[in-house]
Amino acid sequence: QGDSTRIASPSSRTEQITKDMLAALDCLETQFNHCSVISFGLCTGAENAHKIAVKDDRVKGLVWIDGYGYLSPKFNRVKFLKKLSQPFNLIKALIKRLTKTKAMSSESSDNQANNVDDYVWRLPEKSQYKADMEVLHQREAKCLYVYSGGVQSYYNYQGQMKDAFPGEFFTQIFEEVYFPKADHTFFMLNDKHSLFDAIKNWLSRHY
Repeated sequence: QGDSTRIASPSSRTEQITKDMLAALDCLETQFNHCSVISFGLCTGAENAHKIAVKDDRVKGLVWIDGYGYLSPKFNRVKFLKKLSQPFNLIKALIKRLTKTKAMSSESSDNQANNVDDYVWRLPEKSQYKADMEVLHQREAKCLYVYSGGVQSYYNYQGQMKDAFPGEFFTQIFEEVYFPKADHTFFMLNDKHSLFDAIKNWLSRHY
């Protein structure tokens, strides 16, 4: 996303991002007479990496950091056990819940949800995600899903995505790597090295 301002366009933000990504692929194809790429993104960039991989068959695989995450039955058990192991945080969470007040009306919440310039990704319905993954599975694309400790609100153990879709054929095409001690941007140098090693190992095995 960077610090660039939004260009003047009648297109929605989502449409403009898609056009930008397609233009980048077209540029690569023109320059090298061939285009075979792996999309990569962090957070909202992860959503964009997923969308362009589904949309364009020049994308042969994708890597995302802190992208979509669906809850599994095990998620709440892991969350509860972690709270039990940290009694101070458990007490703090209980106090917060007891004193919590509604910060905004439902109307302002709806307005916020409809703001296309929010720099957040929105979790698609499971049916939509499954349809997307069928496209990637048919293309034999591979996916690496990386999660940090910064998204424990929706992902808290390695293998959660596969557990969220038991028996689904498309789980064969993605792998999960979880770095619970890393923050959302992998700020610490050791975390960066671990991230790069995981990606390089995945690339060497599949490409």
